[in-house]
Amino acid sequence: MPLILLIAIVFCYESLHAQGFSVKPTDPHFTPIFEQTYQGFERYAIDSVLTDPKLRGVIREVSLDSTQKIIIIEEKLNNRIYRMPVAMDLDYYVQQRLKHDTRRIWRQSIRQERDRLSSESGGGGIELNIPVKIKSKTFRRIFGGDRVGLRVSGNITFELAGRTESREGSAISSLEERGNFSPKFKQTQQFRVEGRVGDRVTVSVDQNSEATFDFENTLKLTYDGDEDDIVQRIEAGNVALSLPATNYVSSGSNNQGLFGLKTEMQVGKFKFTGIASL
Repeated sequence: MPLILLIAIVFCYESLHAQGFSVKPTDPHFTPIFEQTYQGFERYAIDSVLTDPKLRGVIREVSLDSTQKIIIIEEKLNNRIYRMPVAMDLDYYVQQRLKHDTRRIWRQSIRQERDRLSSESGGGGIELNIPVKIKSKTFRRIFGGDRVGLRVSGNITFELAGRTESREGSAISSLEERGNFSPKFKQTQQFRVEGRVGDRVTVSVDQNSEATFDFENTLKLTYDGDEDDIVQRIEAGNVALSLPATNYVSSGSNNQGLFGLKTEMQVGKFKFTGIASL
């Protein structure tokens, strides 16, 4: 019986192919052209024989027919046909094989590069560097380089819950008798974004939806000048002002949680710190 079924499949394929049709089986009852692979960040597996896409003991066979022009792909379980075999033209199979291998190599290269960047940065984040160099001399002079990069780390959690209430009695309406479903949705996020423009400008964003105080969520842009520059440092966003003790003031001052602009300048031995806060 399996032999007759296979001959019928080959015969049907040759008849369709002679008329200019191509056979691309996508039905799960047919043997896939290539072994199934899973992409993505996560795949939820179900421990069940009925839903396992790759049963143990399944043997996959790819062979040529007697004419050496038709590829036959079949899967067997305990020497029995597991799924419907597939037959196709050799040239078509070679084309699909090249496309499949190209995609597989590309995904493998992406995973290797991602793992390498994750290990270099200590893990726990995604780092992106724009490979295009900025050719503007003014840009390089101001920002101290021609590279732009971004690193993101953190997590976002979604929680969905619900409660159903039903009432019984003659004094309530028919709508209340049907019950009342009250959904409850909760989202928590904690992430950090670090950006860099050249060697002088950095941008950092810290956000935590469960933070106790508002000043724990910060947004900050920093510019660091060279040692010989008049402008030593510029901070915008969440800044802090710390004043040391002097001969006239016995104790220093430290102000945190300010939002505004802070500038540090130096001319010779004279140092100036200015701050404007909202």
